[in-house]
Amino acid sequence: MDDRPLHIAFLAAEALPYAKAGGLGDVAGALPRAIAQAGHRVTLLLPLHGVVDREAHGLSPAGEGSLPFPDASTPLRYRRWEHAPAPGLRAILIDIPRYFQRDALYVDRATGEGYADDGERFLAFTLAALDSLAEGPVPVDVIHCNDFHTGLAPALLDRAWRRFPNRPAIRFMGRTLSYRSLSAQAARFANGLLSLGVKKGTRIMLLLPNMPHLVIAYYGTLRIGGIVVMA
Repeated sequence: MDDRPLHIAFLAAEALPYAKAGGLGDVAGALPRAIAQAGHRVTLLLPLHGVVDREAHGLSPAGEGSLPFPDASTPLRYRRWEHAPAPGLRAILIDIPRYFQRDALYVDRATGEGYADDGERFLAFTLAALDSLAEGPVPVDVIHCNDFHTGLAPALLDRAWRRFPNRPAIRFMGRTLSYRSLSAQAARFANGLLSLGVKKGTRIMLLLPNMPHLVIAYYGTLRIGGIVVMA
């Protein structure tokens, strides 16, 4: 059994002590810290909201990036700020002013409702977070996505297959599966589902232990537009 320490990335829209609106902020603030205390390497990524006090939290600049978002003709530039709140835990706050420099996390105070561009801004954050992880010095073993804000991250991993085909995607019991191999096997699984007559929107229950076959089946199901049900 592979019992080496893992590098676990947490993507969340809020986390204590930086920004909190509800229970997600409590969990995303406490769970990464607890996992780091257990001996794993943890990276917490969240937006740099306008309510975050950079000086009070000791945030320091940690580079910048650019994304073709919403399309290649209009690159979206972002900056990264970092903080190490505990041993083994690194927080990266993604600074995209046009989407997150606002006076509240989720509710537009002018209307009392959610921001009209929520889908767009959290997609931009998720893309920037994944790009930041890909550029990091240590490969990530697990990406932990929290709530609908980062729910597209698994599907967006297709970008990693194209950009980093030979990087390790899965390490399991001493063996390594590259992104290229993972993509090929997920495609094979998807074709198998199609040959069985499985259609878009079909619920697929995955009754598998935590092993590469589960990851392959997960992404293969997503490729045909299936709905994954974890058992």
